[in-house]
Amino acid sequence: MDSKDLKFKKKFIKVYSGLTFARTIYFGIFFYIFGSEYLTLIHVVAFFFTIYLVYLGLYSKVNYTIVQIINLFINPYFLLHFLGSIILWRNLPVYLLWGIFLPFFSLYFGNKKSTLKSGLYLIFTLIMAPVISYLFHIDSYSDHLFKRFSQEQLLLLNYGTVILLFVSFLLNVYVYVEYDASEPKKLFSPPKIYASADNDQNVKDFVYQLKFDKLYDNIITYMEEKRPYTNPDIKITDIAKAVGTNKTYVSMALNKKGRKFNDLINHYRIQHAKKDLLENKKSMREIYTEAGFLYSATFNNVFEEKEGMKPYEYQYINNKKEDLE
Repeated sequence: MDSKDLKFKKKFIKVYSGLTFARTIYFGIFFYIFGSEYLTLIHVVAFFFTIYLVYLGLYSKVNYTIVQIINLFINPYFLLHFLGSIILWRNLPVYLLWGIFLPFFSLYFGNKKSTLKSGLYLIFTLIMAPVISYLFHIDSYSDHLFKRFSQEQLLLLNYGTVILLFVSFLLNVYVYVEYDASEPKKLFSPPKIYASADNDQNVKDFVYQLKFDKLYDNIITYMEEKRPYTNPDIKITDIAKAVGTNKTYVSMALNKKGRKFNDLINHYRIQHAKKDLLENKKSMREIYTEAGFLYSATFNNVFEEKEGMKPYEYQYINNKKEDLE
C-alpha cells in the first residue's frame, strides 16, 4: 500500500469511527440517563467494537484494506441497526434512516450487487421492524420506555438524531467522492478505453492485474535491495509487512507470475551462493549460511535442483574454466 492509499485509509477510518463514536456516545448516554439498560448495552458494545476496528485498521500488523475493514464492520452494523429499529421505530422513526449508510458502505466493493443487497436490506428493515415489534410485543416495551421522556426530551433526541444524520450524510458523500475520484485514476489513465468497455469484469481483472504487477515489482525490488532471503527464518508475512500488504496478496502476486514463495527465496539464495562459490574465498559452510540456509543437506539439494549439479561440482567446473582461460 503506497503513501496515498495509507493516507486515505487513515482518513476513512477516522471519519467513520468518529461518526460511530459520536452516534454510540450520544445514544448511549441518552438511554442510560433515561433508564434503558438494554439500549445502552447495545451502544456500549458498538462503541468497543468500533475501538477494535480502529485498532485493526491503524495499528494491526496485518495491513487491512478499506474493503476488508468494511467487511468486518458491516455485519455488526446491520445487527445494531436492525435491533435498534425494532425497538425505536414506533417512537423514534427517524432512527430507521441510519440504514441509508449501508448502500454507501457497499459502494466501496465496486459492484452493483452489493449496493442492491444493501438497498433491499433497508427496505426489509422498514417493513419488518414494525412487524416483528408488533408480533413480539416489543412496541409495548417501547411505549413504556418512552413514557419516561418528556416532550422536550423527545424533541432533543429527535433533533440530535437529525443533526447526526445530516453531518454523517455529508461526510459519507465527501469520503466516497474522494475515494471514487482517486482510486481508479492512480492505477491507469486512459479513460476513453475503459468508458467504452462492455465487460466490467474484464476491466476489473485488468485493474487487479496492474495492482499485482506493481506489487510483484515491489517484492522483487525489496528482495534485491534488502536481501531478506539471507535470514533463514524469513516468512511470507515478513515480506508482506515490508511491502505494505498481507500474505494473501503476496502469494497471489507471485502465483500470477508462476512463482511460489519458497521457490523465490531459494532462487535468490542460490544466486547469492553462486557468487560466493565463484569467488572461492569462503568455506562451504560460510557460503550456505550467509545465503540463508541452515543445513548443508538442504543447500546441496536445492542447489542441485536449480543448477543440475552439486555446489562443489559447480565451483570446480567454473574454476577449471578460469584456469583454462
